[in-house]
Amino acid sequence: MRFLLVNYEYPPVGAGAATASQAIARALVDLGHDAVVLTGKYKGLAATAQDDGVTVRRVPSFRRALDHSGLFEMASFVLSAMVTVPALVRRHKIQAIIAFFSLPCGPIGLFARWRCGVPYLVSLRGGDVPGTEPSLQMVQRLLTPLRRAVLKNSVAIVANSDGLREMAEAADPFPFASSLTGLTPNCSGLRRRAPPEWRDRCSFCLWDVFRNRKIFHSCLKSFRNFRREHLNCIWWAMGLTKNSCRNWP
Repeated sequence: MRFLLVNYEYPPVGAGAATASQAIARALVDLGHDAVVLTGKYKGLAATAQDDGVTVRRVPSFRRALDHSGLFEMASFVLSAMVTVPALVRRHKIQAIIAFFSLPCGPIGLFARWRCGVPYLVSLRGGDVPGTEPSLQMVQRLLTPLRRAVLKNSVAIVANSDGLREMAEAADPFPFASSLTGLTPNCSGLRRRAPPEWRDRCSFCLWDVFRNRKIFHSCLKSFRNFRREHLNCIWWAMGLTKNSCRNWP
């Protein structure tokens, strides 16, 4: 099968969703599928490249920072992608699309379905779900009709955690909300990324970068439960600040 993955960021650009996009694209290739990624361009990166069998197509955007992006920069990617996606779908004979984030990438999937008849699914990542980012509350309220149109016309909606799925169901209570049962946990190839000296010493190794919006105490509770069964493990948590820990139970 031929898949198109749409995300405004893809390694080496971006954060967790970018890494997840790369891992999923490579996994699809390993399973014998064709995977094409449509993402935003960043200084010095080629417009077209190969990444372990994945075709990466980068379209113009006004992204200025490697690790984060603003609303204007995301919007610039969406406009470029809208222009590019019909030809990309035809050239690679795309059969299905995975849109990361209901917004900003969901409308690209919606447009491709309308223009090319290709079905798409939405991968909810966190910031696109109302309630996860207080600073985006007003924007999310204004864009509710668009977000709901994206979700309503998708063939499937998946979340990367039970908590995110529950928040999404509360924010967008469609009659078909029960279809929001897909769960694709966040993960990465630790065997590929972990330093060599850790691989034989640890049966399990978790890396994470926490920002103020991350619910660290929930992760800590889950990790404690995990250690009861797997004692040989290590957790490297980076980016913690005093504000991150303020609401710990």
